[in-house]
Amino acid sequence: MHELISFDSSNCKGDCMDYVEEFDSLVDGELNGDEQCYDKVVDGTDSDSEPNLHPSDEEDEPVYMMEESPGGTKYYVPLVDDSVRPKIGDVYESVDLAEKTYRRYAVVAGFDVHLSNKKENKDRKVTAHYYVCSKQGNPLNKMYDSLDAKPGDRRQRNSNIKRSGCFACFKVHYVKEKCRYELYKFIEKHNHMLFDRREMALSRAKRGLTYADQRNVFYGSTCKVGIANSHRMRNAFKGGVGESGPTVRDYHNFKRQMVNFVGNKDAQMLINTMVSRKKCNPDFFYEFQCNEKELLNIFWADETMRMNYREFGDCIAFDATFRTNQHAMVFVPFVAIDNHKRLVVVGVALMHSEKVPDYTWVLRAFLKAHGSEPTFVITDQCPSMKQVIPIVFPSSVHRLCMWHITQKVKAKIGVHMTKTTNFVPDFNKIVWDVHMDPADFEYRWNKLMNEYGLSGDSWFTDLRSTLFLEWFCHGGLKHMQCMVYTRRIFFEFQKEIAKVVWYCGLEDIEKVDGKKIYVITRKNKESSVKTQYKVCQDKSDGTVTCSCNFFIRNGILCRHALKVLINDGCDSIPDMYILRRWRRDLIPPQWMPARARYGEIDLDIERLLGSAFVIFERMVDKVRNEKLLVEKFVDKLTSMDDELDVVVPVKSTIDRNNETIQELMGVSDPDDVNIFPPSRIRNKGCGRGKRLVGVRDKAVEKAKKPKRMCRTCQKEVSHDSRNRPKRCI
Repeated sequence: MHELISFDSSNCKGDCMDYVEEFDSLVDGELNGDEQCYDKVVDGTDSDSEPNLHPSDEEDEPVYMMEESPGGTKYYVPLVDDSVRPKIGDVYESVDLAEKTYRRYAVVAGFDVHLSNKKENKDRKVTAHYYVCSKQGNPLNKMYDSLDAKPGDRRQRNSNIKRSGCFACFKVHYVKEKCRYELYKFIEKHNHMLFDRREMALSRAKRGLTYADQRNVFYGSTCKVGIANSHRMRNAFKGGVGESGPTVRDYHNFKRQMVNFVGNKDAQMLINTMVSRKKCNPDFFYEFQCNEKELLNIFWADETMRMNYREFGDCIAFDATFRTNQHAMVFVPFVAIDNHKRLVVVGVALMHSEKVPDYTWVLRAFLKAHGSEPTFVITDQCPSMKQVIPIVFPSSVHRLCMWHITQKVKAKIGVHMTKTTNFVPDFNKIVWDVHMDPADFEYRWNKLMNEYGLSGDSWFTDLRSTLFLEWFCHGGLKHMQCMVYTRRIFFEFQKEIAKVVWYCGLEDIEKVDGKKIYVITRKNKESSVKTQYKVCQDKSDGTVTCSCNFFIRNGILCRHALKVLINDGCDSIPDMYILRRWRRDLIPPQWMPARARYGEIDLDIERLLGSAFVIFERMVDKVRNEKLLVEKFVDKLTSMDDELDVVVPVKSTIDRNNETIQELMGVSDPDDVNIFPPSRIRNKGCGRGKRLVGVRDKAVEKAKKPKRMCRTCQKEVSHDSRNRPKRCI
């Protein structure tokens, strides 16, 4: 049973003052050459014996000598090499070089350094700088009793920094005659035990985060990797826990510093970033809307997004995702399909609300950025979008996303109809059949609604107008001469060529008004039924039109049209059927990173740093199996490190962390904050309040629960013998 001890540092005031007086006399005696003012105590023997050394098993581990004064106070003197130990009278070209010297000595000796006072002249030049041991000073004069703690009282903070009144110091001042900094006071005795090699890893000097550690924390956070996992991975790369350096708590502290650096200034930082990018690149576009000092909506599109819209903006889709940021603002990406049939972003918006005025403002900003309306717009079943799109994009065709429709169908018809009827399979057969003509669609749709009694349902009635695309998106695409397809489109074209050989047959040919009408049959895989398609070929203008409308939907010729061209002996595809949007060289192959384009990073430095990492890893790979080569390699790196210490200035931990945070985030700390994040937001997905949970959501949550054995059913199910459904009885 551990006992709770109440500690009152005021009881030690007398002892501390006695120690101060005794230590001052000791120091004065040492500086005056008096070496007899203390006794060396070694294993209980007299002062003439050898000093008490505390070596370790390794030669390079810090050792110290313990001495005891006539008053009984113990002192610990580091035993280090003379080449490392500073000496009074040493001169340094700069304060940074003096600090590096003392810190190097502290690492070898086994203690941490704390920056004390400094003096500056009227020209802000440092004239004197003091460095002390981290245990310098006395503990705070306060008492804390954990047995008498009251609710609401602040708990005593646990800290690994224990003040013991150590007077070890390193003081330099500027000497005009020498134009150098001179060490005029150096006390190497400590009143506390020093670190050994095993404990030095837990000192603040060793636990400081390097630039690589800080990058690990930042990029781990951006990739949704937790702090603990980032730290564990970093330790594995370093060689294990013994060589880890920073702890998990140090990683958490740096993450907290990044969050505190942003604070409530993120809206202002975002606007400042937009302004600086606009200055660097006139093609960058942004608009934002404020209510007094709160940011309501913002839209932006860089030059890449605007170029993507010019080439692929015939059909766009956007959706207010349920994922929100810290302030519950809704993220709205505008996407299109590029020449590789992959999604590309053509605009980005953040909205504080999903109401009609907000969508109206965002779409007008989109129109202002790109200068033209999209031909085709795909969204989900948002009522606000349905009202706004015809107003802002009057010439665009608005259709619903099929994925959202299929996700909501089961919830609309109910669980009973979903499980006891074939409505869902029959529904999918209609909506996913791309070869259906309008008349056939109307017939099968009405038959489905009448069969299941849904002809009067308002949701399905409204859905019907958006399911079949009576108008297809192909206008605005300019025809150019034959170009090479991209890899993805070329593979799809190969599939159509293969299907010409195996599944298509020529049934009949007739001439109507100088045009040839081909009847092409397509054999189904599942049955022997053959579907007929009509292909009209006009040699006067070189057009080939198929009733399947595959080219209108996908932009490449279908197997039926290719069958006609092959039968006619054509060696190449007409230029009009090789669309510009599928060209291989449509987009420049190389683009600089966004932050380099906007001047936020120096691209040359980034390339050199990347080369440095590659060269270092290659060198390590070469010497890793040869001990002698590794030793030489480490020696050369150490000498290079010493040379860099002379050139690179010393910065405080706070300044260094702030610079790193600004570099990683790509933002600067704003001087004035005039724009603040929005408040009082209530949107879908904001994670606040309660809502009615649908049947589908309940089923998804139920499926996540682990199954257990029902002794009555003798199966692993989601119930047991006590709460099993009645249908199982």
